[in-house]
Amino acid sequence: MAESKLNLIRGYKRKEITIPKEYKNEYKRMFPSKMSSTNFLSMYTLYYIYKAGQPVYGKEILNEIENTFDSNVWKPSHGTLYPLLRKLVKEKLLEVYTETKLKKYYIITELGKETIKNEIPELREIILSSSKFFNKVYKDLK
Repeated sequence: MAESKLNLIRGYKRKEITIPKEYKNEYKRMFPSKMSSTNFLSMYTLYYIYKAGQPVYGKEILNEIENTFDSNVWKPSHGTLYPLLRKLVKEKLLEVYTETKLKKYYIITELGKETIKNEIPELREIILSSSKFFNKVYKDLK
């Protein structure tokens, strides 16, 4: 059964929108409150530094995200990433290494390695569920 909602179009016309229940339920499962885009960015950043196996600087992380994702879909800003990196350092998941005053490199700590190893299965499950949802919607839109 579908849920109906009214949507105002240009302030004067009304159009009824029907949302199939299976999409609504899948959407709720796909976007649990604990996996916001900020949480995803935290996990992806931690994973990227873990995978790199060497010190990584912030701009390198932004470049990796830009090359991985379509920038029209998602492109975190410097103002999002750098406070997040400071938070990961404060939580002792990363350490900072400075070669010069201009460049900070980030290294994953043992606690960070353990954290990412424990979080990978859940992250994989969320990505898989999201992928299934978007594939279904994509097929239905044809």
